[in-house]
Amino acid sequence: MSRAITAVFDDFKRRVQGSFDELNALVESHKLVLTGNLGRNPRQMASYFWLTSHSISGMDSTATIDVCETGFNSGHSAAFFLELDPNIRYHGWDLGEYTAAKPAAALLQKKYGDKRVNVVWGDAKKTVPAHLQATQTKCDIVSVDGEHTYEGALSDLQHFARALKNSTTALVLVDDCCDPGILKAFKQVTFKDRLIQWHSKVQFAPEDMPRDLVPVSRSICHCIGRYLSPDDTSRVHDPDAKHATVAPTPTPQPKKWWQWLS
Repeated sequence: MSRAITAVFDDFKRRVQGSFDELNALVESHKLVLTGNLGRNPRQMASYFWLTSHSISGMDSTATIDVCETGFNSGHSAAFFLELDPNIRYHGWDLGEYTAAKPAAALLQKKYGDKRVNVVWGDAKKTVPAHLQATQTKCDIVSVDGEHTYEGALSDLQHFARALKNSTTALVLVDDCCDPGILKAFKQVTFKDRLIQWHSKVQFAPEDMPRDLVPVSRSICHCIGRYLSPDDTSRVHDPDAKHATVAPTPTPQPKKWWQWLS
């Protein structure tokens, strides 16, 4: 089973690497400025592959899957999601302050089509609620990797909570969760606002992920959860953020991560 899963991930990596190469060539040819990205962190990509694949495995195979992400940057995470499943439609928000951002968005729109790629420019604290309300966009997967402040992360998490197709299964990924401000925002919506069910704060890789699926270079640090439905009154015990990897949860755990392949 482990070898089969590794083969699936290796095939995906070969496919998505083509988009990464195009984005990297764009950056290099224009001497554009960018920050770190998913393409530079193989551990994070392996973890995101596991998490998102498991999340969408139970969805209708013909339905559109809407991914909402703050922090488009140079488009590597967008390419990751778009390559993962042909039914994924990507909605991104970004300040556009890095010179690679807008040319990268144009490249991905040409490659995957305007209907699958939409990026909104400006301060996400204002553009996320405005765009969600204007378009009535509803999200299946949420990725928060935009403004790396408590205020920015909190705003993203709270606004996305009001724009979900299915709040009982909507996956929440929050990058750089070792940052004190970002972790504070995630814990607030989890334990105070009760919008999110905390699953884990991952510092390397999910606990039951096979070692041969996870590259040995570089660590990752992100929070994982799911949005709660409005009538879900369950409350999760607040784990010690410095040490706990998986918080106790009163709800049944999902199937083992590899069962989406069977």
